Amino acid sequence: MQYSPEVENKTNNKTFYEEKSFLKLAQDHYLSAEAALAKNNWNDAKSQAQTALEFLYSHQNRENWQQNSLPTPSALTGYLFLKSSCLFILAQAQEQLNEIPAAIRNLEAAKQIGITDNNPYLYISILNSLQRLYKQQKQYLEAFSTKLEQRSVEQKYGLRAFIGAGSLAATEQAKFIPIGTQLIPQKENIAPEITASSRQKDVEQLLERISSEDYKLIIIYGKSRVGKSSLLNAGLIPALKKKAIATQDNLVVSIQVYDHWIEELAQHLEQKVGELEIKEDTHTQEFTDTENTDDRKNNNLTSELETSTLEFEISALELETPASKPNTSTLEVDTLALELATLTSELEMLTSEFETLTSELEIIPEPQTFFFSSSPTLPKFHFLLEQLHYNHQQNLLTVVIFDQFEEFFLIHTQPEQRQQFFEFLGECLNISSVKVILSLRENYLHHLLTYNDLPCMEIINNDILSKNILYKLGNFTPADAKTLIESLTAGTPFQLEPTLIEKLVQDLAGKLGEVRPIDLQIVGAQLQTENIKTLAEYHQYGEKAKEKLIQNYLNEVIEDCGRENQQLAELVLYFLTDVEGYCPPKTHAELERDLQQHLITDGERQQFSLDLVLQILVTSGIVVLLRENPADRYQLAHDHLVSCIRQQQSKLTQRITQLQRTTDLKEPSKTEFNRFFKNILAGSLAAGFVLAVMGVVGFRGIRHQKNVELSEMYLMQGENLAREGNFENAVTSFHKAQQWNADLKFDSKAKAQEFVNKGKAERLLVEGQQRLQTRELESAVAKFQEALKLDPQIGRLAAPVLMYEGNKYMKQGKIKQAVIAYINAQNLDPKVDISADAWRELCLQGSLKKQAADVIPACEKAVQLATNNQKIRVVRGVARALTRNKQGAIEDFEAYIAATDSKTGKSKVRRWIKDLRTGRNPFTDKKLKRLLGEN
Repeated sequence: MQYSPEVENKTNNKTFYEEKSFLKLAQDHYLSAEAALAKNNWNDAKSQAQTALEFLYSHQNRENWQQNSLPTPSALTGYLFLKSSCLFILAQAQEQLNEIPAAIRNLEAAKQIGITDNNPYLYISILNSLQRLYKQQKQYLEAFSTKLEQRSVEQKYGLRAFIGAGSLAATEQAKFIPIGTQLIPQKENIAPEITASSRQKDVEQLLERISSEDYKLIIIYGKSRVGKSSLLNAGLIPALKKKAIATQDNLVVSIQVYDHWIEELAQHLEQKVGELEIKEDTHTQEFTDTENTDDRKNNNLTSELETSTLEFEISALELETPASKPNTSTLEVDTLALELATLTSELEMLTSEFETLTSELEIIPEPQTFFFSSSPTLPKFHFLLEQLHYNHQQNLLTVVIFDQFEEFFLIHTQPEQRQQFFEFLGECLNISSVKVILSLRENYLHHLLTYNDLPCMEIINNDILSKNILYKLGNFTPADAKTLIESLTAGTPFQLEPTLIEKLVQDLAGKLGEVRPIDLQIVGAQLQTENIKTLAEYHQYGEKAKEKLIQNYLNEVIEDCGRENQQLAELVLYFLTDVEGYCPPKTHAELERDLQQHLITDGERQQFSLDLVLQILVTSGIVVLLRENPADRYQLAHDHLVSCIRQQQSKLTQRITQLQRTTDLKEPSKTEFNRFFKNILAGSLAAGFVLAVMGVVGFRGIRHQKNVELSEMYLMQGENLAREGNFENAVTSFHKAQQWNADLKFDSKAKAQEFVNKGKAERLLVEGQQRLQTRELESAVAKFQEALKLDPQIGRLAAPVLMYEGNKYMKQGKIKQAVIAYINAQNLDPKVDISADAWRELCLQGSLKKQAADVIPACEKAVQLATNNQKIRVVRGVARALTRNKQGAIEDFEAYIAATDSKTGKSKVRRWIKDLRTGRNPFTDKKLKRLLGEN
C-alpha cells in the first residue's frame, strides 16, 4: 500500500512503526486535515484525511496490530471514532471541491459506523451534512428520512425536547469520551415522554400483567397515531430490559413486518439470544476485571485466546482483500463501511472474550441455530417453539411483541394464512415462560374474533377480546399534557413560560378535552424550531396560534418534498379536503385522477412524483395512511387545517378558469393545423407531394392523440366539479370532453348528476362517522343509508365502520346497539365479512345479559353461516328458551347432544331439556349470572 509522501520519506519505516502505532499516525494526519479544513484548504484537507484513512486500512499495520499487541477496548473505540471523523472531514472537503457523489458515499460510510464513543454530536453533524447533500441532489425522500433520524437521535440523547411526528425511542445519556479512554456500554432508559406522563402508569400496569401468571396475552389497542409503538419502544421494552420478572431474566423480541413473519421472528429471536449471551460475557468480564486488574495490567492473554483472536483477525482480512490498487482511498472507504457493518457485532464479542478467562468462555452455551424443517408432520413454525422451550429451560421469560399488527391482516388475506399465526399464538400461550403482546388499531379488533374458537385458544377460555386481555391506549388528559411539556423542557435551554404552557394545553385539548400525542409533538417541535418561549410571542400568531404553528410545520414538510414538487404536494393536500370542511379519505388512484387535470402545461401532462410526496406527507404525520382492502386510502390528519389549505389553494380555481380559456374548442386546433400545414407545403416543394401527404396524415394522428388527452382532462375536471356540487360547470366540462372526443357517448347531465350524488354520498359517510364518535348510532345509520341510496358503492366503506362500533357496543354490554350496528352493516354491504363466531358471540352475550329478544336475529345469522356447528346451535337454544320458544330451544339442544362427545355437556343440556318439558325455567337470573361468569 502506498502512503502519503511524509510517510514514504521516512528513512526507516520499520523503526518508525515500532515507535508510533498506526492509530497515532492516523490521528496525526486527522489533526492536520482538521486544521486544513479550518483554513479552507480543501485539497490539503482531502489529502490528509485520505492519508489518515490509508493508515487505518493498512494491511501491514493490521499485521503489526496482531503481532505486537492485541486491541484493547479503548483502541477499538478510538479506531471507530477516528474512522468516522476522517470520513466526515473527507466528505466536507469533497463537498467544497464539488465532488458531491463521493462526499455522499463517504458520509453514508460514516453513518454506517454509527455513534462511537457514545458521542452523538459527530453523528448528528454527519446526518445534517448528509441531509443537505441529499436535498441538493434532489433525493428528497432520503433527505427527509435523514432529517427524522437526526431528530430521533437528538431526542434519544436528551438534546431535543420534542421529536415532532416521529416515533419515540428509548433514551441514552450523551457523553464525550476522548480517544484512548475505556468504552462503557450504555443502557437504554425509558423516554422522558413516557416517564413524565400517564404513559408511565401504562408501562407499570403492563409490567404487572407480564409479571402475573393470570395474563398470558395482552392486546394493546387504540386509534391511529395515539402512540402505541412509542409506548412499546420507548417505554415497555426498555423497562423490561432493566427489570427481571421474579427470578427470570427477560428476553424481548418485537417485530413490525409481516410479509414473512416466521422468518422475521426467527431472525429477531436469534439476534436477541445472541445479545443476551454477549451481555452475560460482559458481566463475567466485569467480575474478572475486579478480581484481576493488576494481573491483566502486566500479563498478556492466554495463548489459546490469542490464537483465537489472531484467527478472527485473519478471517476479517480475508473478507477485506482489495481488488484494486491499495492507494485508491475512495474504494477503501467504501470497503471499510461494508466491513464495519458486517463485523461490528463480532468486534463487540471479541472485546468481551479477550478479557474473560478461557475456562469461563468454554461453559457458555452456543446460541440456538434456526433452520426450517422439511418434515411434513411438523408445523412450519415448530423451530420457533423449540427455541422458546429452550429459553424456558434457561430460566428466561420471553416476551414476544407483534407491533402494528393490523399490517398482518392486510398482507395475509387468506383464512389458512391467518389461522397458521393463531395456531402459533396458541402454542406460545401454552409455554409458561412466554408472554405475547399484540398492538393494533382499534378498528381491526374484530378480525381477532374469527379465530377465537380454535382449540388452541382454550388457554384464554376462547375469549380473545376479554377485558383481561384488552388494554386500551387513549389520548392525554390536559393535566398529563401539561406535566409532560414541563418535564420535556426542564433542564434544557428551551424553557417555556408557565402561562404559555397553560394556553398551549388549552388550545391542544380543544372541545374534546383531550390532547392527541401527535399534535403535542408537532406543535412542540414547531415552537422549538421558531424559538417561541413566551405567551406574548405565541399571541403574535393570533387567535389560531396552534393552527398557525401546524400550518408552518406543514409548509416545512411541503418544502421537504422539493421545489419542483411543492405544487404537487399542495394539490394533494387540497384534494384531501372538500368544500364542506371535511377530510375525505382517497385512494392513490383517486388522487392521481384529481391531479391529472391540473398538472398540465401548454396542453401537455406533466410527470409527477405522487408516491414520493405521499411517503413524505405520511411520514411527517400530516397525512394518515389507512391500510385497507381492496386499496389503501390517504386522509388529512388535522381537520382544523382544511380552511387553511383551501385558502392557500384559492389560486387553483383561477388556474382552472385560465386553462379553460386557453383550450378553446376550435380556434386553437385550426391555428395549429394551419401553421403545421404551411410547413408541410413548404417542405413539399423540396421533398415532393407524397411526403407532404404523409405529413398531413401524421399530423392528424398527433392531433387526435392530443384531443383524447384534452377530453380526458375535461372528464376528470367534470367529475371533480360535480363531486363538489357544481352541477352546471360539470355539465359544461363533460360537454367539452365530448366535443374533443366524438367517441364519448353519454348524457352530460346524467353523468354530472351521478358524480354530484357520489360527492354527496362521500360527505354523508363522513357525517355518519362523526355521529358515531358522539354515540349517535341511529343517526349515523340514517346517514349511511342515505349515502347508499346516492352511491351503491358506499356500503363497502360504511359496513366495516359499523362492525367495529358493534364490537365496542357488545363489550360495553350495550347489546341492542350492537345488534343494530351488526344488522345494518350487513344490510349496507351483504358481502361484508361478519363471521359466524362474531354473530354467535353477540347472541351469547345478549342472552346472558337478559336481552335475548334483541339478539335473536344475530342467533339466526350465526346458525345460517355455520349450520353444522352445534356450539352455535346450543347458544341459539338458550336465546330461544329465554324468549319462550320452547320447542325451538329443545330442537337446538337435542342437536347439540347428538353431536357432542362431552359427557358433562350432554348431562347439563339434558337437564335444560327436562326443565323446559316440565314447565320450569332452566335459566334463572342466578343461573345466567353463573353462565356469564363462565364466559
